[in-house]
Amino acid sequence: MIRTYTTEMQLLLEGGGCSVVSIDQAAIRNFGMALGPFQMSDLAGNDIGYLIKQELRQKGTLYERESDLGDELVVKHKRAGMKVLKGWYNYDKRLANGRVPLPSTEVDDYVKSYRASRGLLSTSEKEVSANAVVERLIYPLINEGFKILEENIAYNPSDIDIIYLYGYGFPAWRGGPMHFADHGVGLPKLLKKLQEFNAKYPGSDYYTPSRLLKECVAMGIGVQEYYDKKMRQKAKSKL
Repeated sequence: MIRTYTTEMQLLLEGGGCSVVSIDQAAIRNFGMALGPFQMSDLAGNDIGYLIKQELRQKGTLYERESDLGDELVVKHKRAGMKVLKGWYNYDKRLANGRVPLPSTEVDDYVKSYRASRGLLSTSEKEVSANAVVERLIYPLINEGFKILEENIAYNPSDIDIIYLYGYGFPAWRGGPMHFADHGVGLPKLLKKLQEFNAKYPGSDYYTPSRLLKECVAMGIGVQEYYDKKMRQKAKSKL
């Protein structure tokens, strides 16, 4: 699930109209995440993400729509993250022992250069709203949660919620990604937005709506209710 999140954060940045800071602030201030995606990447280590991506490339399982921004950040600019005091942000040992993210002009210049070299730089970039940033980050993450349930990797939607609440800094008041899908977004709206994004950004498998999501919408129920009914049916069959 988290790979959709880190993939889309780079594509948002690559596309223009937003910055490392504005994307992170959308996730933190507008949605309530404990850390923004770029802050999280710096904390985990950008080199780890790079190595995972290289392994996926060798296996031929990369998304068709990917950005090389993070790869070049590590390989060309040696910005592996908080542990080396420079990643998507700068860090200063004198500030909370190097744990405070400081905006980097070097990264800003690198992103501009990257965009220009690929013909992505526009003289009239339209600013991407914080709400649009949140939708492009969070909705595909939720969609991957549906696919994980389809594949029986997770037993129950609440299992995914607990992992994201305690492991990834998902805002507790939103109840976790699957609870948020049911009670925050609403599954019909989620499906509609994913279909729109899938048409607008081809090559991103994580925007292809899951079969389970479509089934829940057709039945007019939430994903947790779907699984609660499934559990009751299993219990009855054992009697």
